[in-house]
Amino acid sequence: MKYFLVRSVIPTLLTIALFIMAIFGFMLPALEKSIMDQKKEMIKELTAAAWNILARFEYDERIGVMTREQAQKLAVEAVQNLHYGQGMKDYFWINDMHPRMIIHPYRTDLNGKDLSDVTDPSGNRLFVKFVEIVKTQNAGYVQYLWQWKDDSSRISPKLSYVKGFEPWGWIVGTGVYLNDVRQEIASIRNNLIFFSIAILLITTGLLAFLLAGSYLSERRRRLAELSLRESEEKYRMLVESAGEYMIMSLCGQDLFANNSMLKLLGYSAEEFMQKNILEIVEMSAAEKELGYPYSVALVRGEEYPHQYETYLIRKNGERYRVMMLLSSIPQGNKSGFLMIASEVTVQQERVIRQDKLLEELQRSFLYFHQRIADLASLPAIICTQAETLHSVARHFQPDGIDAVLVADGSGIRGVLSLQTYIQLLLSGSYDLKATSLIDIKLENPVYVDESALLFDVYLKIEKSDFNHVFVVNGKGEPVGLVNNHSFIFLQNYSPTILLREIQVIDNEEKLTLANRLLPELSRIFIKNQIGVGHLNRLITDVADLILEKAIELSVKKLGPAPVDYCFMVLGSQGRREQTLCTDQDNAIIFADVAETEEERIQAYFLNLGNSVCTMLDRSGYKYCDGDIMAKNPAWCQSLAKWKANFSAWINTLEAKDLLQTKIFFDFRAIAEPGNRSTYLVDHLQKHLESELANSPRFYFLLAINILQFDPPLGFFGDFIVETRGQHADVLDIKNVLSMVVDFARIYALKHGIRARNTHERLLALNELGILTTQSYDDLERALNYLMTIRLENQVEETDQGLKPDNLIKPESLTTINQKILKEIFAQIKNFQVRLSYDFTGTTGVKA
Repeated sequence: MKYFLVRSVIPTLLTIALFIMAIFGFMLPALEKSIMDQKKEMIKELTAAAWNILARFEYDERIGVMTREQAQKLAVEAVQNLHYGQGMKDYFWINDMHPRMIIHPYRTDLNGKDLSDVTDPSGNRLFVKFVEIVKTQNAGYVQYLWQWKDDSSRISPKLSYVKGFEPWGWIVGTGVYLNDVRQEIASIRNNLIFFSIAILLITTGLLAFLLAGSYLSERRRRLAELSLRESEEKYRMLVESAGEYMIMSLCGQDLFANNSMLKLLGYSAEEFMQKNILEIVEMSAAEKELGYPYSVALVRGEEYPHQYETYLIRKNGERYRVMMLLSSIPQGNKSGFLMIASEVTVQQERVIRQDKLLEELQRSFLYFHQRIADLASLPAIICTQAETLHSVARHFQPDGIDAVLVADGSGIRGVLSLQTYIQLLLSGSYDLKATSLIDIKLENPVYVDESALLFDVYLKIEKSDFNHVFVVNGKGEPVGLVNNHSFIFLQNYSPTILLREIQVIDNEEKLTLANRLLPELSRIFIKNQIGVGHLNRLITDVADLILEKAIELSVKKLGPAPVDYCFMVLGSQGRREQTLCTDQDNAIIFADVAETEEERIQAYFLNLGNSVCTMLDRSGYKYCDGDIMAKNPAWCQSLAKWKANFSAWINTLEAKDLLQTKIFFDFRAIAEPGNRSTYLVDHLQKHLESELANSPRFYFLLAINILQFDPPLGFFGDFIVETRGQHADVLDIKNVLSMVVDFARIYALKHGIRARNTHERLLALNELGILTTQSYDDLERALNYLMTIRLENQVEETDQGLKPDNLIKPESLTTINQKILKEIFAQIKNFQVRLSYDFTGTTGVKA
C-alpha cells in the first residue's frame, strides 16, 4: 500500500499542481498573446482588402476609364459601406496625409476637417501618429482611446492598423477594441477554473477507488506472474519436442531453439542463447528498408508478414534458404514470437518469382514521374535545304537518328525521315549528289516541350503516323529527338500494354472489356504512392482511347461523316482528372453548313453521337445524369451555334444557370485516328477568349455561383455530413474537390490561361504571380490530398466488390487524416474569401 501511495498518489497530485501552474502561468498568457496576434493579423488583412479597393479604382483612373474625382468618389462610397464583425458594426475610415478626414462612417462630423489637433482622452494625437507611421513604415499598428463603434458615449481602448495609399496620399485603416479581447480571455479563464476544480474532484474520487482496489490488483499480479512462468515452461516443452526448425523468444528474453534448429545451425543450446535474432536470421530487403526485423515489428504491435522468404545463418557462416512462418505468442500484456522455418519447395519458388515480378512491375511505374528532359534523347539534327541527298545520309544511324529537320531562311521547313530517305533511294529517280533537299517533299514535324511526361510522349509517338518527335526548349528551339528506340523500356509495362490493346480493338464486344485492368493498375499506383495526377492522366488516356475507338467503329458502321467534325470532352475528362467513378460528358462540333443542309447534317451526327454514347455506356462509362452527351441535340451543333452558346452563357445567363454549363469551359478535342478536324475546337477557343475579354459581368456571376457552396465544416470544426437516407454519415469528396477546380478555372479564364488541367492552371497562375508560392503550395496540397483519399476510397470499394463512388465516412479516417482534411477545408474557405474579394468586391456573396 505504501508503495502504491508513493508510486501513484503523490505523482498524481504533483501532476495536478503542475497542470494548474501550466494553465495560469503559461497557457493563459500564451493564449492572450495568441488571440491578440490573431486580431492583429485580422485587421491587417482587412485593411489590405480595403486598400485593394482603392487600388482598383486608381487603376481605372490611370487607364483613363474615369477621372480622379470620379474614382475617389466611388472608392469612398465602397469603403464607407464596408462593415464586418458582430452586428456588422466594425468599419473602415480614410484620412489623408495632412491629416484631414476623408470619410468616417460614424464620426461624420469629422469628414473634411483638419485632424491635426484631434486627440483621444489621454491626449494622444492619434491621426498625427497615423501619418507618422505611414511616412516611416508605410503601414503599422497604433493603440489609442476611441468611441466604441457607433456609441459616442462609450470610450474604449482600441488597436488599429493603418496603411498608406501613396497614389492619392490617403491612409486607410480599421481596428479592434481591446475590451472585447479581454472579455474573451476572461471567459476562457473562468471556464478553465471551473474545469480544473471538476478535475480535482474527479481525481480525488478515482484515487480513493484505486486505493481500495490496490490489494486485489497486487494479488492478481502475483498470480499472473506464476501463471506466466508455468506457460513459458509449456511453450519450451512444446518447441523442444517438435520436429520442425523452431526459434522462440518470450517477453524479450533470450532466444530459444529446439534440437532440430540447433542441429541445422551447428550451435549448442548455451551458444544459441547468447545470440540475437540478427545473427541467426538474415534481414530481407524489405526488413532493411523498415530498419528492423519483422520479429521486432510483431512485438511492437505493427503489421508484419506471416510468411516470407529469408536465409538462416549457420555457425560456419553458410546461408540456408528457408520459408519462414512468423507468429505471435501472447504472454499476459506482453508478446513473444515463434519462428518456424521450412525448406523452400518448387511451389514456393513459383510464388516467390511471381512476387518479384509484381515488385518489378510496381517499381517500373516510377518512370511515370520522369519528364522527357530526364531521358537521354538523341540530338536534333538541322540541315539546310541546300544539302544533297548524298550529304544528308551521314546523319542517319541504325537504331539511332532516324529523322532530320530541314530549315530554310525563315525557319524549319519540314522533316526528312529515314524511311522516306530509303524510299527515295529505292525509287531510282534521283541523282543523290545533284538533288538538294529543296526539291524533296518533306513531312510536317511533331514537337513536344521538354517538360512533357515520358509516358505522354510515348503515346504521341504511338498515335502518330510516324515514329519520332522532336523535343523543344522553352524558346521553341529543337534540342533533341526521341523515337520508338527511346522507349524500349516502356514496351512491356501494363499501362502500355493496356493502351496498345485498345488501339487494335476491331469490334464493339472487345471494346466493352477495354478498361478491365484499370482497377488493378489504380491499386498499384495508390499502393506505391505514385502521384495521383499521373493516375488521373492514365485513367483519362484510357477513356480518350476508348472514345476514339468508339468513334472509329461507329463511323465504320454509319459511313463517312458528311463534313469535318470532332468530339469535345468536358468536365473531368476535359481536365484529364478522371477517376474510377466517372460518367460521360461529351459533345460534337461540326463545320458550318448552309442552313438548308443543317438538319440533314445534324441527323447524321446525332446518330453518330447515339452510337458512340451507347458503346461508352457498355464499356463502363455510364450515361450522364444531366444528359450532357453528344446524342442530345442541344450538344450536337455546328461551330457557329457553339459560338452562339458560349456567347449566351457569357453575356446573358444568370448565376444559377451556370451550375450545369460551367463544365463546358473545360472542353478538349477528341477525334478518331487520322481525323485532322480538331481545328474546329481551336476556332471555338479563340471565340471564347474574345468574348471573355470584355465580359466582367460573367466573372461576377460565375463567382456567385461558385460561392454558393461551402466546405462541409461546422462552426465548431466538426464535419457536416449527410444525416438521412442510405448515405448517412458521409460527405461527398467530389463536391469539395470541385471548389478547388472552380477556383482554378475562374482565375485561369480571367487571365487567359489555356490549360485545362487544374494542376497546370494553378502552376500557370503561380508563374504569372496571381498566386503566391505559399498559396500555390496550399492549393496543390489540398488538390493532391483530396484526390488521393477519393481514389483510395474508390480502389477499396472496388476490392470489396462495390461500385466506386465519391462518398467517404470521415469517421473511417485516422485522427491525423481527419485533422488534415479539416485544415484543407478551412484553407478552401480562406481562398473563397479571396475569390469573393477579387470578383465581387465583398467578403462573401451568396446567390
